[in-house]
Amino acid sequence: MPDTVVASHAITVEDVEYQPGMLARLYRPRGTGPFPAALQVHGGAWTSKDRTDNDFMAKALAESGIFVASIDFRMPPVAPHPGSIQDINLGVRWLKANARSFGSRPEWVGSFGTSSGGHQVLLAAMRPTDPRYTILPGPAGVDAAQAWVISGWGVLDPLLRYNLAKQAGKQDLVHHHNTFWLTEEAHAEAAPPQMLKRARNARCRRRWYLAATETSGSRWS
Repeated sequence: MPDTVVASHAITVEDVEYQPGMLARLYRPRGTGPFPAALQVHGGAWTSKDRTDNDFMAKALAESGIFVASIDFRMPPVAPHPGSIQDINLGVRWLKANARSFGSRPEWVGSFGTSSGGHQVLLAAMRPTDPRYTILPGPAGVDAAQAWVISGWGVLDPLLRYNLAKQAGKQDLVHHHNTFWLTEEAHAEAAPPQMLKRARNARCRRRWYLAATETSGSRWS
């Protein structure tokens, strides 16, 4: 991927379907490329807004030589968690499969999101092959692993934000959380800080088990 992006590009903007009934707005730099490619995921407390959110950011990135695909995805009441992550996972696979036709390369595809979208892109990047998220059919032989991910003011600990909203009496925000997450357990299960903590604890338990096994084995050898 280029070390610096300094050129100013004219751009074109168009909407296409990345899955049946679901649109992506493409911001395409004019030029020979190849360009890095970004899947943009909007915010909105997991429950509102659409692909047109952060239009100014997508245009600025495209003018700087980055192809941007800003996607719509399912939200409540149509689908609670993990419906949006399933769409985002498919969006990454779709973008990688079509990267060369968009003037990019599959290995240059990443994502950026803001607010709740900042949480979703990080979650999708941390679990690219999770069977809960890969359920939607897509391009054959393409996974959702990403080259990079940017979380802009992401809500990285949904359960913490949920509890803070309850303490502050922000009923609208509490309602958004309840509508999307349904349970506190779901909040915690999909929170990147908690995911990392659980993984660290699992590694510690495994190291303890291996050490105990080796000690036990040497004792009886």
